[in-house]
Formats: sequence, C-alpha cells, structure tokens
Amino acid sequence: MKRFINWLPMAVVAMFMMVMSACSDSSNSDVEALLKTVPQETSAVVVIDMGRVLDKVGIEAKDGELVLPAKLKEAMGEDAAAKFEKMKGVKTDAAVVFMHRKTAVVTGYVSDQEAFRSYVKDEMYGDGGEWNAAEDNLDVYRNMAVRGDQFWFLSDGVSTATILGWANLKETESAFATNKLVADLAVVEKDLRF
Repeated sequence: MKRFINWLPMAVVAMFMMVMSACSDSSNSDVEALLKTVPQETSAVVVIDMGRVLDKVGIEAKDGELVLPAKLKEAMGEDAAAKFEKMKGVKTDAAVVFMHRKTAVVTGYVSDQEAFRSYVKDEMYGDGGEWNAAEDNLDVYRNMAVRGDQFWFLSDGVSTATILGWANLKETESAFATNKLVADLAVVEKDLRF
C-alpha cells in the first residue's frame, strides 16, 4: 500500500502531462516505437490512447489550449483546473507506462519542444532550475528526460545511462521484440473500449 501511495502523485502528474496537445494522432508505429524502448526486465506495461481519454472526459483542444468542461473544473477545483489548462507540448497519441525494477516510468512524444520544456520548468516544478544537457542529445530536468521527440518521466529520479540504454535498445533486448503480448498492445483494433 505504501508503494502505491508513493507512486500515486507521479501517476497523476503523468496522466496530466499526457493530455497537453491539440489532437490525437495515435498510430501503430508510434506505439511500436515506444514499446521498443521498454526493456525486457519490465514487470508491467500499459499503453494509453490519450486522445480517447480526452474525448471520454469531454476535454476539448482549441488553438493548442485545453478546454475543460465546467463539471470537470468544478470536480478538480479551481487551482488544479487552472494548472491543467496551462499544460502544453505533449502529443496526445500513445503513451506507455511501465515498471522498471522499483521505478514507475511514463514515456511518450513531445509535440512542441519549447512549450514542453517551459511547462516542465516553470509550471510542473517551478523551481527556477535549468534543463541539463547530458550525453547523446539527452536533456534532463529533475525526474524528466527528453531525447529527440520522446520523453521519459520517472518516479525515482533520472539515470542518464539507464535512459540512453532504453533509447538505444537492440531489437532483441526490448520487451516489444520478445513478447507477443506486448507486441499485441500495438494493435489498435484490440484496444479496450471504456
């Protein structure tokens, strides 16, 4: 129970981060690419179609801004709703959540580097820090890492070596390549409807 409670705030932030973009353009190739950065020793993998989630809860995207319905704003509270509506920079297509050892990881795609980095720095953490350039085009800000158009959000801090290892997995080292059930997650027709 304690592990769940420790992980819950990260999960809530991760879910909010996934809904920062204007439209859902999920595709099998996006899901496959994300799953190919999931290591074999992963204990759990979940693929989320955030476009469907936004649609189901009634959140609209207008001119790159998220518009929450009045009932959702009321349920979230004024402060939380205001912060939520400031989020930008993440594509609302597929996101992958997985457990690696004792660390929960969310990975997805960045749609607007500047907006994403600004949101993470100013709104998510708001501590006046700076993005740090690591090696091999990996940039890190506290528990967030970005390389190209992919981001990783970790519950227990960022190890640049670990992230780069995931980003550069060989086909035979990824969970996607060796596990038929994980590969099936990439098939849109088999998505669960809610």
